[in-house]
Amino acid sequence: MDNFPNNNNNSSGENETPEYVGSYSGGYSELGSQPPMAPVPEKKGLSLYSVIVLIIITAVVTFQVTSLWYNKGVLSSDADYLPSYFESVLTVDEYLRAYYIGIDEMDEEYVSQFLCAALLYASGDAYAAYYSPEEYKNASQSLEGNSAGVGISIEYRDDLYIGITKVYKGSPASNAGIKVGDIVVAIDGKDVLQMSYKEINDAFQGEAGAAVQLTVKRGDELVDFTVIRDVFVMQTVDSHMYKDGATSKKVGVVQILNFNNATTVQFKDAVNALIEEGAEALVFDVRGNPGGNLDSVVAMLDFLLPEGKIVRITDRNGREVQSYSSDASCIDLPMAVLTDGETASAAELFASALKDFDKAITVGTQSFGKGTMQIMIPLPDGGAFKFSYRYYSPPISDNFHGVGITPDIEVTLPEGTLVTYLTDETDGQLSAAVDHLLS
Repeated sequence: MDNFPNNNNNSSGENETPEYVGSYSGGYSELGSQPPMAPVPEKKGLSLYSVIVLIIITAVVTFQVTSLWYNKGVLSSDADYLPSYFESVLTVDEYLRAYYIGIDEMDEEYVSQFLCAALLYASGDAYAAYYSPEEYKNASQSLEGNSAGVGISIEYRDDLYIGITKVYKGSPASNAGIKVGDIVVAIDGKDVLQMSYKEINDAFQGEAGAAVQLTVKRGDELVDFTVIRDVFVMQTVDSHMYKDGATSKKVGVVQILNFNNATTVQFKDAVNALIEEGAEALVFDVRGNPGGNLDSVVAMLDFLLPEGKIVRITDRNGREVQSYSSDASCIDLPMAVLTDGETASAAELFASALKDFDKAITVGTQSFGKGTMQIMIPLPDGGAFKFSYRYYSPPISDNFHGVGITPDIEVTLPEGTLVTYLTDETDGQLSAAVDHLLS
């Protein structure tokens, strides 16, 4: 769940978040169903190091890093304290500075960045990551609902080519004519199978104003598109009135792709529009939703739920340090939430809070199981890092981290089914939710 600094007043309890930080709780990468490892800085002219080299390189650290540690006041309470791993690290550093024949060529900025990534990886925290200055800038934009890139969501197919599962409205990809179902086989003339995850990510989410050439397979044809990357507002909410021809009752369907600062307004507008059209019940689809911004999901729950506590936040000792509450206004309609194995983080919190208030049932399959928050801390070089530091839980039920949310009505889709390509007539999970709401 991603929260950069804000002045949200809808909270109570003690808030011990340090100054100039934020938190993040996305479940996994937007670019694919399986997350890559924490980003590792890439030095110009060199290929990415293997994981083994990543761990080994942790033994190389500069005195500047240690000085920063002290200057930040981390050790101020005990001047004699030094993490045990620094003892060997400082010895390596001392010998390098005294005897290394290539000391003048050593890029200390690169060493510092690589060490940050290595330390976070070695921590064992699956959600820890280092962000270069450019990556941090892009992450901040994304949480505001703005994205710099081509404007697509993708999946890695069994043949390792890239299937396009979402083309955002008003995005450069949409304007260029890219469609859902297209298969990217080459980027800037290079076969996708020969590209690293980082190369692909940089092509899709790179600097605004630059062009990227995409070769896609559409049916039996190969088609080339030139897409100019740009900043656009991500449309993270889609909605429609359910239609299957079997009932005259109106059920509104709202798909939430992720949670960012723009999602709240889009969500409220969608729900209000469906109610104005006469919706008698609502289905919220958070299948494939990896999570996002805590403030966004809190505001959306506040909009839907009556008065009461809606989110509890606890520290590593199990002590509740913060909570969020809803006011008395609410949406008084029958509701259901669709979940699957890729429903994670804020999306799970959304579903479980509605369940706790007896406002909605859940339909589908077991969710991902991520109930931790990540704190985002800016670094002096303009980059940032994040790591897990708190748990967030629904109003009443237990934290779902590592467990997920068991649906009230379990409905499994045929193996290999992609939710993106389903319609009201072919979506068995949606049909089950509608049937329950109308019964």
